[in-house]
Amino acid sequence: MKSILPLLLLSSASALCLAGDPERPPKLTLGKHVDYLKWYDEFVGKGRDPSQNAFDLYCKIWPVGEDVAHIEEFPEECRPCYSMPWNPRDFPETKTFLERNNRFLEYFRQASARPFYWRPRKADDHSLMAMLDPVGGNCRRASRSLIVQGWMRGEDQNEQMLENWYSILACTNHLIQDPPLITTLGGYALRTLVYQQVRRAIRFEIIPSHEFGKAYRFLSKCAPPQLNLSQSIIYEWGAGLDGAQRNYEEKKNEADALSEQIKKWPSLTGMSPRVMIEDLDADFADMLGILKKDVSLDAISKIRKHDAGKDLKNHRHFLFSIVHPSLLRACELSLRSETERRGTLLVLAIHTHQHEFGSWPRGLADLKIKQLEAIRIDLYSEKDFIYKLSDKGPLLYSIGADGKDDGGRHDAKWGEGKDGGDFVFWPVHD
Repeated sequence: MKSILPLLLLSSASALCLAGDPERPPKLTLGKHVDYLKWYDEFVGKGRDPSQNAFDLYCKIWPVGEDVAHIEEFPEECRPCYSMPWNPRDFPETKTFLERNNRFLEYFRQASARPFYWRPRKADDHSLMAMLDPVGGNCRRASRSLIVQGWMRGEDQNEQMLENWYSILACTNHLIQDPPLITTLGGYALRTLVYQQVRRAIRFEIIPSHEFGKAYRFLSKCAPPQLNLSQSIIYEWGAGLDGAQRNYEEKKNEADALSEQIKKWPSLTGMSPRVMIEDLDADFADMLGILKKDVSLDAISKIRKHDAGKDLKNHRHFLFSIVHPSLLRACELSLRSETERRGTLLVLAIHTHQHEFGSWPRGLADLKIKQLEAIRIDLYSEKDFIYKLSDKGPLLYSIGADGKDDGGRHDAKWGEGKDGGDFVFWPVHD
């Protein structure tokens, strides 16, 4: 594990900034073609060494093409080994599955250790909206297999589990910092998966008590906060303008005819491609202003109001809704992911305290950890996570999306349903 961790930590730090960092994509006037694909190359790749891009290694996990060797889908018979310790003697088919896919898991480890990730443009890519991410599914398949491998009983199980978590978290740093929203959301989902596994490993005593502090330190380094979506907004803005331009150029005769109609009937102005472009620019600029800083409850409230105002513009031009994605869910999942990161770190810190002092902390203020003032804050309440101590042990939870303290009544959906509820980090709920 020692050989790979420095690379993983480098990957965690290096993936946090995209090259260029422009304030916005090039403006679209329809008078002259704008090469948004060239802009994309500069946006994601400027100042980065292509040989350090993890893209090609991720693609090796499931190469494009028929009859090509690739990682296998996770078999149903392996599911009991996904979230609890298992013995190869009792689950020989799971052990065989991992052995068959070992070289693809090694590609994943090598990829996650690289400092950068972006999707290079291919010669036949004709627009940003047509550029599909081929590695998201590969990362999910490899991550699930690494999690199963970590639960396999063995002499070095704890070390294997930690190393696998670090590889997955380094991968999530790649995905979250890749501009397309769909890739970013995939990164948040994988992070959540790791945090759940960490808490379950504590429950099953896979992590020895004397290793809690070490696990805390590495988890905090390998999974830095990821609450800024400004790069995704700029990319989606560029993709939207590129899509509008392509639609206009493909139907230029229709657009010219519409322009003539607008001169006769001014009420059709809202259907003008130029008006739609103005709407796109204004809306993305507004979102970038809201989310220039980290995602917060206040920012989510503003995005929700902003999305409600888009309905009018959707009616003004049907293409608007196609080229303009909603950022609301991405913001909500970003906030949830960071809250789960903090809650999981607190679980580790609480158990570290119990190991070092022989008793559970009386309150979060008793924890002796760096950056406690930030980690102890529940982003759904903007106050301390709720921590209670009883004869049964500690109880730690977030009040969840409904913004109400439901007394620690656990809801796996974070209180987003009609019945509300809290999200309980400890004790672990199945």
